[in-house]
Amino acid sequence: MQNLLRHNAERMFYRHKMLTTLSINNPSQRIYKVLQFLKDYHQIIEPFKFLVPFSRQQIANLTALRVETVIRNVKKLEQEDLVRISEGRIYL
Repeated sequence: MQNLLRHNAERMFYRHKMLTTLSINNPSQRIYKVLQFLKDYHQIIEPFKFLVPFSRQQIANLTALRVETVIRNVKKLEQEDLVRISEGRIYL
């Protein structure tokens, strides 16, 4: 029973975080917050050590944006030194 309650609590927390993130109008902020949430979930603290395990299409699906928008805004985030792109992979 405790495992079931823990699982439900984790799912509710995830949905709450995603709903608040998806309410952000700025696409760069929306993408960055989703990636930051994933990094925090995996408990990685060092900068640019977290390899984002999703393709740009999957990030677009997570953030309710178009793929082209994700590509442009990830480039903007790289120029702002918030993410790094190496060999087509996104590091946060």
